[in-house]
Amino acid sequence: MWGALVSSRLIPRDAEMVKMHEEWMIKYDRVYESPEEKENRFEIFKENVERINAHNQVEGREYDMGVNKFIDMTFEEVKAKYTGLATGRYLDGSHARVSRSRNVFNLKATKLNEEVPQSVDWRKKGAVTGVKDQGSCRSSWAFAVVAAVESLNKLNGPSRELVSLSEQELVDCDYYDSGCDGGYLDTAYQWITENEGLSTEEAYPYRGQHGPCDTDARSHAAATISDYLRVLPNSDEKALEQIVAIQPVTVGISVSEDFTNYLEGVFTGNCTSDDLDHAVTIVGYENVEDGTSYWIVKNSWGESWGDEGYIKMAKDIGEPEGLCGLALDAWYPILD
Repeated sequence: MWGALVSSRLIPRDAEMVKMHEEWMIKYDRVYESPEEKENRFEIFKENVERINAHNQVEGREYDMGVNKFIDMTFEEVKAKYTGLATGRYLDGSHARVSRSRNVFNLKATKLNEEVPQSVDWRKKGAVTGVKDQGSCRSSWAFAVVAAVESLNKLNGPSRELVSLSEQELVDCDYYDSGCDGGYLDTAYQWITENEGLSTEEAYPYRGQHGPCDTDARSHAAATISDYLRVLPNSDEKALEQIVAIQPVTVGISVSEDFTNYLEGVFTGNCTSDDLDHAVTIVGYENVEDGTSYWIVKNSWGESWGDEGYIKMAKDIGEPEGLCGLALDAWYPILD
């Protein structure tokens, strides 16, 4: 509704904007602490709606943007609260980055010069759990890693069942990473290999905040991995395509303002690869002959964000790092 509303109308007058803001507050159950805060948030809301309207009026655009739960927040606020990937540095002084950080391609996979399917969508194979919501905990690293482990468990696990696993377990118990203050993809996988896997989401439910590790909840692992590997970076996305043809892959990206307001279509938005700050899971791709090929990307901002929680990100853009740097920090679990 909201995306279509913004896509089809001119920039509203202030009275209409006020009404839209009030309706949005009801839809997203937003309550402000003071009239001053409400006025400040309204101005941010208005600025973002005008920016979205301007984009959605561009002829020939490949994607639309829409109003979502982030619309009364600045981009800096969204990045500070709703991302979570840490790269190229230690999170703090207490945990060194001890991952083996191997740049290796899965030797069990097909060679890079062999053909892959024209399209892959692991959702259609029943190998992807529903979209989840990390909330304002900077735990995208945990959600992206868990999503890939869930899929691997369905594809190669002993039971071949799709089971929703616990992100909260990583947030609380992974001593290599820092819970709601961010984490690495490879060290999250390392923790899983060293600690006998993950509990189910039912046994160890998500709370959206860091707490003590619940050893009782994690006493019975529902899925595990034997190892994890890194997709060769800067390979024109071909190595990444080879692995996604076999299983979902966890990647780091650099989010942009347009990304946070994505609604539908193939995202080709302006973003850099300089500061990877968010983690997502690639669950498929579509190679388009007369158009823009794209990756099918599962996010962790809930089903109300984007295309029912997903985003299509442009593929084979001619830059080795991929759109928003998605080919730079890509990891996937394996199970022997």
